[in-house]
Amino acid sequence: MRSSAAPLKQVESILVKNGELNLSLDLTGRLVASNRIELFSEVQGVMSSGSVSFKGGNAFRKGQLMLSIDDAEARAALIAQRSSFITTVSQVMPDIQIDYPEMSSKWKAYLNGLDPLKEIANMPEIESDKLRLFLTSRGVISSFYSLRSTEVRNKKYQIYAPFDGVLTDAMVTEGSLIRPGQALGSFIQPNVYELEASVPAKDVSLVKVGAKAEFHSAEMPGTWEATLIRINSKVDASSQSVRLYFSLQTKDLKEGQYLSGQLPGIHLPNHFAIARRNLINDRFVFVIRDSTLFRLEPAIEAFTEEWAILSDAKDGEVLLNELVSGAFEGMKVSPQMSDKQ
Repeated sequence: MRSSAAPLKQVESILVKNGELNLSLDLTGRLVASNRIELFSEVQGVMSSGSVSFKGGNAFRKGQLMLSIDDAEARAALIAQRSSFITTVSQVMPDIQIDYPEMSSKWKAYLNGLDPLKEIANMPEIESDKLRLFLTSRGVISSFYSLRSTEVRNKKYQIYAPFDGVLTDAMVTEGSLIRPGQALGSFIQPNVYELEASVPAKDVSLVKVGAKAEFHSAEMPGTWEATLIRINSKVDASSQSVRLYFSLQTKDLKEGQYLSGQLPGIHLPNHFAIARRNLINDRFVFVIRDSTLFRLEPAIEAFTEEWAILSDAKDGEVLLNELVSGAFEGMKVSPQMSDKQ
């Protein structure tokens, strides 16, 4: 009796031909303002706004008063401290005129220029160690620096915009009692953003600072070019990815928006691309040898949305180029060579 073997299953296959590949990495990230300041109070008092209300969404020009905290009591104490310093300097003038006549004219002019209602001027340069020791013993130097410290602190009752920007969050209102350390709001410079995106750790060697990427939004038309300005040196333990930071300037977008894009221009010599759909669990491929399937775990240099980039595929190797239901290692097949991926 004559028997015939069942015909082998025909499968689509592809021949490995390594070459130079031009790769683009897919990116997704959220916009954050490059210049952002969290406003806090270092003093205590009742708050009042400037000419523009301290409310979210309001814009302020650089140097414009954003808010002030009632400083009537602090100003009165500062005037009293300045008067006390003037008294201290007056008390040492007779000794300076007698013991340090060469310095008396400078100190007399300095004393005459002091005004309790004006910011303290710098003391004359003290060139003599003896004079310095004398002024220290009389408390002049310590009083000066204590007064200067108070003046610096009293400037904190007014908060001015450090740059042209927008108040995005206001946590206090007109008439609120402000306490030291209290959060007041968030202030950002619009139109200048950073976008943080992540790439697999194994792909980070492919990118360089200065590279250009093109992003788009799902909510609005248009594309925006961004420049890679920083690469984090830390690998995220949970995702095994590295963060990239892009700089982006535009008037069309707002902080918090999500963008997607690609980082092109990555050249990989001597690599081979296989359709990602043909991988098993994004790790394994089937190679066909003598009409038999063998499962291999290749070195995958990078992934794109559609492709897996192999770095150790051998020229002339035949790979399975389709998903075959029920395929297993050792399965006999009849490869049909294809040029399409």
